[in-house]
Amino acid sequence: MGIYRTPYERFGRLSYEMWRAARVVIDTGIHRYGRSRGKAITYLADHRAFTS
Repeated sequence: MGIYRTPYERFGRLSYEMWRAARVVIDTGIHRYGRSRGKAITYLADHRAFTS
């Protein structure tokens, strides 16, 4: 489709896909396994593309 033309656009797409994948893990952990909100926040902080 040619939507992502530059490396920066591709990086943005991949970063968003990483965020979505982490959300699936977090949501499953919270709702199925009863994990805490704190663990979810820590997991997301450890698995994101940007540090700030």
